[in-house]
Amino acid sequence: MNRYLKQLVDIGNQPADTEKQKLAKRFLIYMALLMSGGGIMWGAICLYLGLLLPASIPFGYVLLTAVNLCYFSVSKQFRAARFIQISLSLLLPFFFQWLLGGFVSSGAVMLWAMISLLGSLTFQDARLTLRWFWAYLLLTVVSGVIDSHLKTYAPPSSSTMVTLLFVINILAVSVIVFGLMNFFVRSRELAHEELQLKNKALAETQTQLIHAEKMASIGLLTAGIAHEVNNPIGAINSAADVSTRCITNITEVLETCQTVDEIRNSRKFQRTLKILQESNRVTLASSERITNIVNSLKSFARLDEAEFQLADIRSGISSTLALLRNQLEGKIIVHKELSDIPLIQCYPGQLNQVIMSLIQNAVDAIEGKGEVWIKTWVDGDCVKISVKDNGKGIDEDVLPKIFDPFFTTKPVGSGQGLGLATAHQIVEMHKGSIDVQSERGKGTEFVLNLPIQLSADI
Repeated sequence: MNRYLKQLVDIGNQPADTEKQKLAKRFLIYMALLMSGGGIMWGAICLYLGLLLPASIPFGYVLLTAVNLCYFSVSKQFRAARFIQISLSLLLPFFFQWLLGGFVSSGAVMLWAMISLLGSLTFQDARLTLRWFWAYLLLTVVSGVIDSHLKTYAPPSSSTMVTLLFVINILAVSVIVFGLMNFFVRSRELAHEELQLKNKALAETQTQLIHAEKMASIGLLTAGIAHEVNNPIGAINSAADVSTRCITNITEVLETCQTVDEIRNSRKFQRTLKILQESNRVTLASSERITNIVNSLKSFARLDEAEFQLADIRSGISSTLALLRNQLEGKIIVHKELSDIPLIQCYPGQLNQVIMSLIQNAVDAIEGKGEVWIKTWVDGDCVKISVKDNGKGIDEDVLPKIFDPFFTTKPVGSGQGLGLATAHQIVEMHKGSIDVQSERGKGTEFVLNLPIQLSADI
């Protein structure tokens, strides 16, 4: 039974409907079904009392409601079906009351029309509700004016019957109003819970996209980092080989010389010491280079600093440039104007990812050799970061789409179209914004606007 009822109340739903729209449609159908139950009850009472003409009103309501619901099921025209149903629910109780001889003899059956007002209120359309309310007041006033003339059509009834009709109407309308409001409140609670679950799922998906894009960014750096690390490792290997031969030479000198003075005066010994010192210097320089690369990668990824904290944006820019050195060297001249800016509250690893994405896009936009300008400054309570290139620029018709997920102008296989979309999402999460200006053939400038003070619950 419940399954069939659920199918019935969902006859007007469409795949694109929001939860609010689905709730309004279900409420309309529940209202129609409950009032149809009242129509059947009143029709049966009229037939029992031999009132054939008045019985046509409640039975007519049931029939017209069935037709309207069939129309709604086929057409999916909610506004039209809603207008028809509220009109029926408002007008027919008054017509029924008039045929029964007015307020007293009908037990104020026009109370059923109040359900139509409840329906219009629940739809949360202020202008529509006001119109139905004025229509209800007008019909009530008209009923009061003509009530004395309608008494002549009242069927003979005792005071007990009149009291019974009043009780029936008040009880039935109260039960329907309570049932509808209970349904409405519970449905809103369920819709709210469902919305919270969807928001949670969306947040998890966004986090996964950010992580995936970070891994993709690190993947792009792998080749460059491997090249950068390979050079100092090669130098260390060569220095180790030189050191081994130097140790051999020193051992030979020690074996052939008899005194300390002979060792000191040995030209071979002095030459070997100088070579060994130079070898150690190369080893130290190469080790420092590897350390810098590792620290830059660690600073970029911020694997040990995922928390919300104060961070130096300039340090993130320097780390990112160090990681991109292999891509920039010999092709891109980078102009840095990193003025003094305060530490800002943020997720450092995520902002490093944004900077990496903007610099990477600037590099990709340059065909052959070019220049990139990176600038930081303070503007009021915000820190601004500009990444500008003199590349090919972006077409005006493409510019509004660059932050759309999976949109890319790069060749197939060269990008997933998530870089700028993820960057835009991260900046918005930090309550900031990204402005972009571009001119075809002259270049593009991205400007990050980030608040200095930010709450941790972002």
